Amino acid sequence: NVTDNHQEHNARALADKGAAIIMKEEDLDYFTLYQQIEALKNDSETLNSMRRVAKAMAENDATNIIVKTIAKLK
Repeated sequence: NVTDNHQEHNARALADKGAAIIMKEEDLDYFTLYQQIEALKNDSETLNSMRRVAKAMAENDATNIIVKTIAKLK
């Protein structure tokens, strides 16, 4: 459990762009997780698309962004 459901909001930001798949905890069990992993393993087109989108969304200079943000708090 996380305050204000931050984990789901972060995951949804990725999923909405096609970089992730969301599985709600209440729907999750060993078998459904296994099925999803197997489906992705056998779908290189989807995996490659997810990889490209995730890479495009990545902050390449995250350390500097964090440092600058912290410096502004002083």
